[in-house]
Amino acid sequence: MTSTIGSKFNLGNISESYGHSIYSIDWADLKSTFESVISKRSAHGFGLRSGNAELVERYLKVGRSGYSSFEGYSAADVSNWLTNGYEIPGMQFDNPPIPIREKRRFRYLEEGEEFHVDVLYEGSDNYFSDWTKREVIPGLAVEIEIGFRAQVSASVLRDYCDFICRALYALESSGVDCEVTVSNTVTGLWRDNSKATTRIVVKKENEATDFRSWSAMLSPATYRAYGFAAKTMHAEKANRKCSDGQGASHFPTWAVKFDKARRVVVISCYSKESHYFPRESMENQLKIALKEIH
Repeated sequence: MTSTIGSKFNLGNISESYGHSIYSIDWADLKSTFESVISKRSAHGFGLRSGNAELVERYLKVGRSGYSSFEGYSAADVSNWLTNGYEIPGMQFDNPPIPIREKRRFRYLEEGEEFHVDVLYEGSDNYFSDWTKREVIPGLAVEIEIGFRAQVSASVLRDYCDFICRALYALESSGVDCEVTVSNTVTGLWRDNSKATTRIVVKKENEATDFRSWSAMLSPATYRAYGFAAKTMHAEKANRKCSDGQGASHFPTWAVKFDKARRVVVISCYSKESHYFPRESMENQLKIALKEIH
């Protein structure tokens, strides 16, 4: 059977190199498809083979209700975040949750832009004033690696996604033009698959979009709803039946690093960590990575 999802809806591209299957899809295309599946309460009209269509419905919680401890969100959340975006309570654009830039400070100097005669009369040697330089961060590519084993608590996923949401919210609200990609690499996405990478291009550089239009991909449903459904579509594009287990992730540690060669900030998770997210350490690593950009 030949898959029609790619040709019918122009969703995603796939390539393969030495047994490594790489699938890439834009979030805008993925989002509109998910919204259609939810509104029609079925994925069977999208050209998907039966088994894959049923998996997509399961992950988007079509025809389901309530909350499960494995997922950590409800069917209403999956639909609502797609439509209205995801927002952490208390977030405000004028008050970024993670400070990205230091505030400019006023200071008196021996030489500066402005002369203060009153300070001179007081006998001070520093009677000029100036402001500290404004930090400037250029357009920034952010690559988010996400992949957890089944035993990992939904609360860990929520904390990880909240950290990412706060970080990108702070960058965007500080005027940094971000290019954002969410990536998952597994073995065994389908039978005999050695390696498969599913890349969701959430936001492109110089793309004029509202944060709420793509923030669903920073929500607790990022991985076990939208991500699982995208991985199922990856298998479909490869003309294969996706495994119910979604393959196995092998991310070895929590980390935020600036890849100087590619000029990309890479945010990584620990796929086996089941109960704890090191928020303070990750925030400190993010600040260090941003300093390296300069």
